[in-house]
Amino acid sequence: MWSPHSVPDRIRHVVAAQLQMPVFFEGKGGDLGIPLAASTNGRCHNLRDASYPAPLGQKSSTYIRIVWPGYKEFKRQVLTREHTSTCNPISIAGFARQIGRTVDTFLQVCELDPESDDDRRDLWRIWRGGIWGSDIVFIGTVQSTGVDRNVWASLGPHGKSHHFDFTNDPWPDFTACS
Repeated sequence: MWSPHSVPDRIRHVVAAQLQMPVFFEGKGGDLGIPLAASTNGRCHNLRDASYPAPLGQKSSTYIRIVWPGYKEFKRQVLTREHTSTCNPISIAGFARQIGRTVDTFLQVCELDPESDDDRRDLWRIWRGGIWGSDIVFIGTVQSTGVDRNVWASLGPHGKSHHFDFTNDPWPDFTACS
């Protein structure tokens, strides 16, 4: 789980932040979550309200940052507006696709952090005997607005072949900072 590294970050992202309503990736049939492969490949049309604008604020782009136990931090800038003359916000489906593409890219280029002493490193190992892309399902995101940026934190993923007690072993931190 991400934690602020400095007093200013603590003030900006914790003390002065306001928690917004979550965005859940719910299927039209009531199932909760979207698999990484579906979101990466744009198969998001079965999400409830897939064509509705994603509530991402007024900025044209944001950064999605991944802090995964035992691995180097990863950050990718994504667009939050369409490339049209009206610059409409991207849809819920578009937001799910942006998250999926970012996580997929991370899984392809992730590097072990040799300085990490995170006790959860083995639990959250990627690939060989660990978590595969096919194990990841995005449940939704929570937006927190702070002094000068918005942050979205993932409400997933989960490993289908792993059993976790999230009170003691929180999942990796997927955050987006605009």
